[in-house]
Amino acid sequence: MRNFRLFPSLVVAFSALAVAYPAVALAGDPVPPPAAPAATEPATAKPSTDDPQAIHTASGLVYRDVVVGTGAVATKGATVRVHYTGRLDNGSVFDTSLRREPLEFPLGKGQVIKGWEEGVAGMKVGGVRTLVIPSKLGYGSSGSGPIPPNATLHFDVELVSVDGDENGRAPKVQLKAPDESEAAKPKEVEAKPAADPLLLPTDVAATIGSDDDGKLPGATGQLTQKFGAGFEEARGDYRLRTLPPLWIEHTRGVGTAHEDTQGLYGLLYYRRRAEKKATDAVFPLFFRSREDDSSLVVAGPLVHRETKDAHDNWLAPLYFEGARKDGGYFHAPLLLTTSHWNKESAFTLVGPYFRDRNGTDIDWGIAPFVFHGDNGDTFGGRKSYTVVPPALYYHTENEAEEHRLTVVGPVISEETKDRKIFDVAPFFFDIRGKKKDEHYTTVFPLFHYGHSEDTTTIVAPGVFHRKSPTATTTITPFFSFGTAQRGAIHYTAAGPILPLFFRYRDDDLDYTSTALFPFFFHSSSPRHDALWTPLFFRQNDYGEKKSYWAFPTITGSTDKTGWSFNIHPLVYTGRNEKSTHAVITPLFWDFNSPESRTTIGFPLYWRFADKVEGTTTQVAANTVYHAKRVKGGIDWQFHVLPIFSYGEDPDGYFWNVAFGLAGYSRHGEYGTARALWIPIPVHRPAASAPAAVGGFEPGAHF
Repeated sequence: MRNFRLFPSLVVAFSALAVAYPAVALAGDPVPPPAAPAATEPATAKPSTDDPQAIHTASGLVYRDVVVGTGAVATKGATVRVHYTGRLDNGSVFDTSLRREPLEFPLGKGQVIKGWEEGVAGMKVGGVRTLVIPSKLGYGSSGSGPIPPNATLHFDVELVSVDGDENGRAPKVQLKAPDESEAAKPKEVEAKPAADPLLLPTDVAATIGSDDDGKLPGATGQLTQKFGAGFEEARGDYRLRTLPPLWIEHTRGVGTAHEDTQGLYGLLYYRRRAEKKATDAVFPLFFRSREDDSSLVVAGPLVHRETKDAHDNWLAPLYFEGARKDGGYFHAPLLLTTSHWNKESAFTLVGPYFRDRNGTDIDWGIAPFVFHGDNGDTFGGRKSYTVVPPALYYHTENEAEEHRLTVVGPVISEETKDRKIFDVAPFFFDIRGKKKDEHYTTVFPLFHYGHSEDTTTIVAPGVFHRKSPTATTTITPFFSFGTAQRGAIHYTAAGPILPLFFRYRDDDLDYTSTALFPFFFHSSSPRHDALWTPLFFRQNDYGEKKSYWAFPTITGSTDKTGWSFNIHPLVYTGRNEKSTHAVITPLFWDFNSPESRTTIGFPLYWRFADKVEGTTTQVAANTVYHAKRVKGGIDWQFHVLPIFSYGEDPDGYFWNVAFGLAGYSRHGEYGTARALWIPIPVHRPAASAPAAVGGFEPGAHF
């Protein structure tokens, strides 16, 4: 009960609601776009906020041209190089480029402080400009390195080049380099002592030696309580009175200027009165609160909030309006209207109409009929667009890129810094150069004309013509002609509607070719000669190869390694180095090489010889001959199948009838006879023991 607080959550909830609604407004832009810097006559004095010859822009920048340049102009998007010296209000130098290379940066890309973006724009190469930059266009309340917070900056700037162009620049740097001592450290500023250095602020002195945390201390003194129709208790500056359930009241600071009383009356009315606070609430319809310079009133759907720099007025859900120090909002849902604005941006929506601003960039439209946008850049980087969908209209401009485009239905008009273009799609196209001698016109599909400096092209039905300093080409259905490599190459053709005649000559390579398709083709050069007809072909690659063809399938060739003659698909003959072949399909095949030879006379004759191993196998009808080179001579056999076989080797011989029905073999001192396929030893060395009946002798043959 002694720390009784009522409705703090309600106050917080209403405050959060005020912020949560969309911030909207119908008001226009609060800040006009900054004016572009304009050059003035040279001056020797540095500009200041009260210099009558200095230029003051809407953003707070102050500048003055000491020397007006004569070269290229620094515009948004250009890459500039500058020399500079920067000073603080006390004259101390915090930075300079005069002892190093000039600073290079793209203008308008946010890579330097805003004061430089605005102050360098509009300068010409060779010019010198002094700038006074307020802290909001410099490093603001945070500062940077040697630059203190909220510092006004003074710069001397010389424009050295724009996009690498230094035309107009003075022979030497025009800025005066600061003294070493001046650039090395800031000037000393004498600090003034306080009138009474021992004097403490009142709020600090009140808390020294205490545990003050800014809250009321606990009540002290004797506790008294009274009972009657109601109840009351008190201690020091604390008092509690109640008549349940109709009335309860809590007070701190009784009898002082800081008295704080809170009470609930009839269960429906809450009231608080304090030195800087006042609250009234009638549940559930009304709430009012005041604290210092702010107040809040809620009466059903009606809300009013007011502070020193802001206010809000709501009639939910019909109307929401508010203002802040740098902007405000307006919202009417049933009217399909919303708007909000501040110094940097603004947005408005009323039914199909909208308007959006961000800095100097403005977009607006009435959907779906018209849309327009403009970035408001006055330093040479302006961009804009307009779209009217029902009229199939579109227009855009880019000042920095010197580009314009307009589309109206099929009509297209475009202009860049290099070309002008006009089209009526898809039938007419025209391009004209502004810097180059070029012109292209197309009437599709009937005609095309193109001219670029020293090249001309013409295309029409059945005609193509192109001429350049090094080549000329003309093509028609009946005749074509061309030259290349400044006349060293020529070609002439007739066709294709007529029998196609073609002639080509290359004087550099001494090459010529002539054709009358499909009847004749001939080409020649120092390295070859070729002749083609429907019945005969001959090609001679001098010193390398000769090739022939005759109707229908006769071919032949010779080269350094051999020759060939073929009648496809029956006869194939030739030699390749030491190998030969001869084929008469399907009766005869002969392949001969230093390693082997194979001869086939299908189907009766087959011969296979391995010259490395010294073996030969031959089959002729029912005869078989096999020979193999062995130590001391040749081991050979001859068979007349199935009647008779005979063979010899360096140790003896053999013969058989019907594979051993009768036969005899002799190997050295051994002799064996055969009768009914049974071998019978008939001779052996005298010292040898008798062989068993039915035994076999060495070297027996069947």
